[in-house]
Amino acid sequence: MSSSLSRVLCVVLAVITPISIAAKPPTSLWPVEACTDKSFSIPSWLVSDFAASDKISFTLTNRVLELSSSISCSRDGGSCTGASNDDLKVAAQPGEGSVKITVEDAWTCRDKKTLEGEPKVIHFEAGGNTTISLDCESDGEGCSSTHDVDLVKGFLTEPLYLEMGPPARGAASSNSTTCRAETAPPEWEVVNIEYYNNTYSNYWTGPTRGRGINMDIRNKASGDFAQCRIIFTLDPFETAKTRRGQCWRSAYQSGQQPAGPGQLWTEFDFEEETHTITLNQRWYCVEPVSLKTTTVNGVVTAVLPLNCTTYDYGLREGVRDVRIQCVNSSAQITGKVDSREDTPAFAYQDPYPTTDGCTVKSVVTPYFTVGEAQLNITIDNGSEEKAVADSWPAKLSFEMYTIDEYLVFPSQQIEVSDVPGGPGSQAWHNCSNFAGYRLPACRWRYDYATDEIEVHQEWKCLDKGDNHIIEFNGTGSGTLPDRRCSEKDGVRVCEFGKTITIEPQEFNFYNGDE
Repeated sequence: MSSSLSRVLCVVLAVITPISIAAKPPTSLWPVEACTDKSFSIPSWLVSDFAASDKISFTLTNRVLELSSSISCSRDGGSCTGASNDDLKVAAQPGEGSVKITVEDAWTCRDKKTLEGEPKVIHFEAGGNTTISLDCESDGEGCSSTHDVDLVKGFLTEPLYLEMGPPARGAASSNSTTCRAETAPPEWEVVNIEYYNNTYSNYWTGPTRGRGINMDIRNKASGDFAQCRIIFTLDPFETAKTRRGQCWRSAYQSGQQPAGPGQLWTEFDFEEETHTITLNQRWYCVEPVSLKTTTVNGVVTAVLPLNCTTYDYGLREGVRDVRIQCVNSSAQITGKVDSREDTPAFAYQDPYPTTDGCTVKSVVTPYFTVGEAQLNITIDNGSEEKAVADSWPAKLSFEMYTIDEYLVFPSQQIEVSDVPGGPGSQAWHNCSNFAGYRLPACRWRYDYATDEIEVHQEWKCLDKGDNHIIEFNGTGSGTLPDRRCSEKDGVRVCEFGKTITIEPQEFNFYNGDE
């Protein structure tokens, strides 16, 4: 360590302050009316009231429509009766200590709108199966399911093939009074805490310039871990203030598999001057037999006891290298339950409710927008006609936006700049971005005589999971409106009116993981 290094040590004592509630996490349940969004996310059915004696009977509920049917099947299996509509087909196949239930279903959603504001009718077809384990009486005459409710996990076959993804929230904890925090307030252990502020960044040796916090949070009631790695700002001299961050679910416990983002909702506010943290966390508790789920939301505000050290390494490339590091290996904080609510069976496994997204918007309302179009024509002896006849010395440029930020080209401006082959040639040209890089998934062509522009775009949607890549492509055309031209320095500059929206007349999609 440099001889110029100076060290200053300060300690902030732990103080529990009155609790203030951070922003609420998103709702954990899908709304009843979200037919299209649910169809693309949770195509599935619930089996309840299962009984097997001289016949097999149960209630089957479509989770998208929340529509139930009383199903009756022969004890020997085969097709079942009692479907609420002609599109629902149910079959039972008895086995040794179990019954396999197979479902085929179809329905229509009308909750989305077209670009013209009319209802968008989308037809869905789906299927799935599950094996129900039986709990039978000693005389073998009557059997029930080992669970109060069973899940038939589904997959779409229309309008595209899409399997219901893996649980988005990971496994919930057993529903004990400890998990529900009924007899004692919830407690968290915050470990491996490091708050830092660095004025200088070295690519080879680090650390990162700016301010941020790293910490792991263990919920003692549920046993869940949340891993927090947040960079607040890259400007070390920005005024200290309250920062908000979100954490990922982690898996430090033996035998537990790591889970992806969004599974355990953990959000916090961190006040930089006082090291005060306000934590808001949602977790899940499940009864092992009934599968009844309780959603618990807990909050806590406390000052983290951090030991802070300032390191001054002097000037480096004209910048004073000062690093402030505030650490603590472990801090215990106690909060309160903000809400506790019963959740339908298996709802804790569902993806968080979303509206639209890449896949839904691509199926419901695929479109491109073209605007800021400009046509530059080099004039030869003042004759535009001669210029047009001579290999079309012109350049057309415009900005094109794709559907939304989920796409391969995420809402960035795409400048199309090329030298077409002349009026009537209808040659296709590749799009390029401002850096001049060719974008092979985007093509266009322009008709000078009619001002019609035609575009072809390809994109991928990943919002249904990395294992469910859906590829789209569409071709559509429109007319650039209100051409207005002026001439200067031998160049005729033509500008066009408002931005136009182009809906693909030809549109296709398929699963990229097939």
